[in-house]
Amino acid sequence: CYDRNDLRRHVSPDVYIVFDVDAAAIRSRLIYLPWEAGKPPDFVMEVASRSTAREDVERKPAIYELISAGEYWMFDPTGGRYYDAPLIGRRLVDGKYREIELTREPDGVLKGYSEALGLSVAWDNGVPRLYDRASGEYIESHEDIARARRAAEAQRDATEAQLGITEAQLEAEVRARMEAEEDREAEARARAAAEEENRRLRELIRRMENR
Repeated sequence: CYDRNDLRRHVSPDVYIVFDVDAAAIRSRLIYLPWEAGKPPDFVMEVASRSTAREDVERKPAIYELISAGEYWMFDPTGGRYYDAPLIGRRLVDGKYREIELTREPDGVLKGYSEALGLSVAWDNGVPRLYDRASGEYIESHEDIARARRAAEAQRDATEAQLGITEAQLEAEVRARMEAEEDREAEARARAAAEEENRRLRELIRRMENR
């Protein structure tokens, strides 16, 4: 909300981030009132769509500038059909937005550094990503983690199929090996008992012969 006298006047960013505020209080209201929270958003991003592109370009920049949102980013998954650019970043300087310099990597990834996040915002073939300069790596998204988990599960299934071993078969094989080991131990005990019995019989026969 940007008008304390009329809460019906508001914008709905696709993403906004605010540091050092009471997150629990914000969640309980489901709205963000900068004058109550104590500060405007540090970072705002709009993602282009046919229905919202014009408002993102023509109306919202002035509103975010008015409430002093630290950075305003515009991400166009189409590569520029709606925003005339894949990625646009603006940083508030002396009350006015200034363009953030972007660089394009050899692989086509477009990046701009966000001072608010301490990370680079990247346009990667239509996918938004965050890049950590310090580590030289991209921050894993939920999709990255889910994709890695699915790949690991698929690899495990493929390995089991290749070996012809299912989990149930593996458990059965383990049980069979344990039972075989128990049988060997029982056989060893029986053999030891038989040898002991033979020794006692030989000793008894020897004593009888010596009488």
